[in-house]
Amino acid sequence: AEALAARVRGHDRITVLEGTRVDDLITTDAGVTGVMVTGGQVVPADGVVLATGGAGHLFSRTTNPPGATADGPALARRAGAALADMEMVQFHPTALAVGPNPLALVSEAVRGAGGMLYDCAGEPVMAGVHPMGDLGPRDVVARAVFRRARETGRDVVMSLTHLDPARVHARFPGVAALCARHGIDLARDPVPVTPAAHYSMGGILT
Repeated sequence: AEALAARVRGHDRITVLEGTRVDDLITTDAGVTGVMVTGGQVVPADGVVLATGGAGHLFSRTTNPPGATADGPALARRAGAALADMEMVQFHPTALAVGPNPLALVSEAVRGAGGMLYDCAGEPVMAGVHPMGDLGPRDVVARAVFRRARETGRDVVMSLTHLDPARVHARFPGVAALCARHGIDLARDPVPVTPAAHYSMGGILT
């Protein structure tokens, strides 16, 4: 990325406008002929390529960075382009349900190592939901966690208290450090988790 950025900055036919937001696409009978940026400035172009990131911030909980607000597809749709597969959003089932967006991930490897999901009454969330229980597919687990949290009004928790604490901390130092920043001991405390919008597969039809 650094090498590419250096080449772009050194190219005499590329102008970089940092901190500039595109507010609209300029269209004529000939098609898209440029963009309008904040402040009303029009930047003419023979062609426009939109590379705008995801749509995670359309949801209340997401792992996406703040700019992922589906602006690109909205601009394209308003200009008459077709969108496809916008409903195809993958939700990570176990984002850490602490603090503002973007939420950090409690890796699915933690469930793979024996982490179990419980509701606020201590009932296992995945019992009877899928033959693989807590190791079920991502979409099945995400739906089950969401339903149980909605039914109880409280976030689901992941527990590793039945595992050796030293081994948990050794195997997942990054997740343990993440939890510790919020006063949570990964090996000894219930870890609040939530499904969060993670990947958007749809977008502008090309």
